Amino acid sequence: MECIPAYAFRDKENLKHIVLSPSIKNIEDGAFIGCKNLRICEIKKKKAPNLLPKALNDSVTTVVVPLGSRDEYWNKARWKPFNIVEGEIISSEVEVAEGGTLEVIINESGKRPETINFLTVKGDLNEEDFRFIRDYIPQLVGINLSETKVNEIPPFSFSHKTYLMWIDFPHYLVSIGERAFSSCIHLAGELPLPDTVEFIADDAFQGYDRVK
Repeated sequence: MECIPAYAFRDKENLKHIVLSPSIKNIEDGAFIGCKNLRICEIKKKKAPNLLPKALNDSVTTVVVPLGSRDEYWNKARWKPFNIVEGEIISSEVEVAEGGTLEVIINESGKRPETINFLTVKGDLNEEDFRFIRDYIPQLVGINLSETKVNEIPPFSFSHKTYLMWIDFPHYLVSIGERAFSSCIHLAGELPLPDTVEFIADDAFQGYDRVK
């Protein structure tokens, strides 16, 4: 297939991940319009396909491209606003029984922290773990903390995570520290917070205005 036709996947709200072949040349107008849960679009082509208006939502979807081709995409006007990640998608799901051990558990899993794009954590986390995420997982695109025991996200935890597009918050989150998500320029869509949240510090979401 060389073309994704106009409105081909319109309003497919269950679509979360799609892979496009190296033969793709055009993504037509509105091809993925209304796909509000399309978090990942993998394109196996090094040369950026033609992207027509409203074909793909840059505030929702991360685009994954072959190694060495990010600049080729960013040099095209319609691709420039997108969060573009090179290489294969690396995901990690871990369970942390004791706060402060996330680094050890990830390393023991055989995953290199600097390559992880999507991280799911269950169990307990402390400030040391959040510092590890901030300082040693630079290509983090999404993180699921919904099944952790965390009730506070410490200050600066995700500051300047420029690839971060989405976070599933802990179910019992109470507070979010100062500038916890400042300069997360690709944070996606609307960001619903748990009803348990009581306090959001100054500039916690600096540069982002879609917190609900």
